[in-house]
Amino acid sequence: MQPLNHYVPTATPPRKVHRYAHPLPAELAQAAIAMCTTKGDLVLAPFPQGDVVAREAVQLGRRIIVVDFNPLTALLARLALDPPSPQHLSRLSTRLGDARKAGVPLRQHLDELYRTTCAACGRSVIADHFVWSRDEDRPVEKGYTCPTCGPQTAPTDHADLQHLAQIDPHGVHKRHLLERLAAPNDPQRPLMARFLSLYTPRNLYALANLWLKTESTFSSPEELDALRLLLFLCLDACSCLNATPWDPQPPQRLRPPAQFVELNVMRAWEAAQATVQRWTRPPGLRWAHNPGDLLAPGAANALVVRSTLRDLASWLPPGTVRLVLAPAPLPDYVFWTLSYAWTGWLLGPGQAEPLRRLLDRRAMWVSWYLVTTRGALAALAPLLDADGRLLLWLAGHKERLSDALILAAAGAGLRLENMVYQPEPVAGEDRAPEVLLVLARRGREAPEPPSAEHLAAQIRGQARAAVRDLARGRGEELSDGFVWAATRLRLSQMGLLEQVMARHLQASEALEFVQANVMAGLEDGLGSGELAQVGERPRRWWLGRMPAAVDPLADQVERAVRELLMSQLITIEESVYARLPGLLTPAPRLVRACLESYGREVAPGQWQMRPEEADPRAWESLRTGVIRALDRLGRRMGYQVRAVGERDVIWEEDGTVACTFVVQPTAEVGCILSPPPSGQGYVLVQDARLALLKFKLDWSRLLRSALTKWPWNFIKARHLLHLAKLEKAGRPQWPLIVGLQPDIERPEVQMRLL
Repeated sequence: MQPLNHYVPTATPPRKVHRYAHPLPAELAQAAIAMCTTKGDLVLAPFPQGDVVAREAVQLGRRIIVVDFNPLTALLARLALDPPSPQHLSRLSTRLGDARKAGVPLRQHLDELYRTTCAACGRSVIADHFVWSRDEDRPVEKGYTCPTCGPQTAPTDHADLQHLAQIDPHGVHKRHLLERLAAPNDPQRPLMARFLSLYTPRNLYALANLWLKTESTFSSPEELDALRLLLFLCLDACSCLNATPWDPQPPQRLRPPAQFVELNVMRAWEAAQATVQRWTRPPGLRWAHNPGDLLAPGAANALVVRSTLRDLASWLPPGTVRLVLAPAPLPDYVFWTLSYAWTGWLLGPGQAEPLRRLLDRRAMWVSWYLVTTRGALAALAPLLDADGRLLLWLAGHKERLSDALILAAAGAGLRLENMVYQPEPVAGEDRAPEVLLVLARRGREAPEPPSAEHLAAQIRGQARAAVRDLARGRGEELSDGFVWAATRLRLSQMGLLEQVMARHLQASEALEFVQANVMAGLEDGLGSGELAQVGERPRRWWLGRMPAAVDPLADQVERAVRELLMSQLITIEESVYARLPGLLTPAPRLVRACLESYGREVAPGQWQMRPEEADPRAWESLRTGVIRALDRLGRRMGYQVRAVGERDVIWEEDGTVACTFVVQPTAEVGCILSPPPSGQGYVLVQDARLALLKFKLDWSRLLRSALTKWPWNFIKARHLLHLAKLEKAGRPQWPLIVGLQPDIERPEVQMRLL
């Protein structure tokens, strides 16, 4: 087993069984299980949000328990892992569609609800969807596929509205559903009535009939579960919360957008069926019938349990779990409300009862989240064995919520062993930052907390030191996100967060105490000159006193990539992230820019050094030519020229250094963060490194500010070689080749030189 201190961000979309889920990337789950466990170990997946962890655990030969107190998502996790066969699902769907309703097959009866006419040819067709205006409370556009005219959209007409009016918006089906979801004296009845209004009268009627026919036609639990899965997907796709057909983004409010889509329920059913038919069972999956089957030596390797974590701890012995792996549980009032209503609809009000407490708006408060999450993590902590780890992956880092999660862990007897913060999970994608927390059981009792004043002073000092140390390690300015990660990791590792929780403060007070003192520590650093800020919007943090040598992270990544490519390693990215673990993790765009500068991608994710880069003679030839050109030009302009080491050339005038030249095969730029020894400094850049150099300068405002602070500039090697060949070129022509966009590249200047 190895410590997990890095992971490779992936552009592969996570496998989502529903759009509200935030499952772990499969690559992260695979790496975590492989590094933190051995074959046969027990993995626990709470808050599963899908089947990713269970699937990877089974495929790697581990035992897995998936636990979820939400009956609906527990059902989804089990069926996503072990779906009905495509043939069986087709038979069930055909049987349901053939059930009689109003003297015709159910599918025909429901399709007729969406009958319209083609605006182009007047042919009768079935609409795929209607677009409604929320303010007008009616459909204003229809989309359909005409056998003659093909896919079409057109405004709705009077006949469409008349056809819609035939459906009673307050019919018996709606009253029946409301009674099922909430009794007349239930305080949640208004909320459930509001939930039913999230469906158009036509779609509510169609969905109600699909559900009623399912319950009356089938009796086998396996068959009912498979059809309820399809109904769940339809309930989501056919609500009024979707601005576009098949909108992949979950709604943020329980209110329809100004224009929303009313999807044909039968089309949604067909799409749901096609989706589930693509799901596969992992090889080697063997279900346990009960927890004892899984814990005892035997053939079973998987179990899905619908349970709270407190109840889980009552039957799962302490110290039996090697790895707890899960996306961090996050408050989501919209999904909680919909989930409660969908569970009551599909599984019955008794099954939905455990979710009732989530309907309280206080469940969205960060302080409530801290208290609740602390209880959940406290139930999980004793289940870990001595070498066990609890990994939480947080997609969409928000500082206050993340603080609540880390404080909850500290209060639950867990120590934060490591953290990976990735502000840019995928190059070119606007995805929120990701955080991976690596937690272990605290091996000692929490000490008696010091006084509030002493604890506050410790937090301020450690926060300042954490930012200083990370800025030195990364060699670049830090965003607020990295400042948050550095300070919270340091405070947790020093035991200060557990001391905060040991003071028995209210949750909101604990959060405020940590955040206020961290900020005070940073302000102290600014006041003392230990820290500085680069730029203003958004601000970046840097060192107030520049160290003698700075190694920018961009240069560290470039060296790692170059060395790994020269070693003829093919899968480079994993090794790059392994070399720069934890809070040194680089962004994918930076890694890719370095790879593209030196290598070529021979297959997705596999790189080879370009032949011209692999030949050391090519660089030696260019280096020799550059040094000779500097010698020729320097002497021509009246300087004394001498070489210093293997990469520097100096021009002197009257015994004083006038110019320093850095000649190197890379795009490393750490030298410009401090002044040249004296005079003007120049970095010679070969054409192959230009794109990477420009990327680094665009990437770092610290590097850009250094160019205005210190007398450094860049010269393209080819322009230097060209100028050296011009016998009459001297000091007047020298400025023409200086810079990344030098004057010599302008056609009129080139003509003048010629």
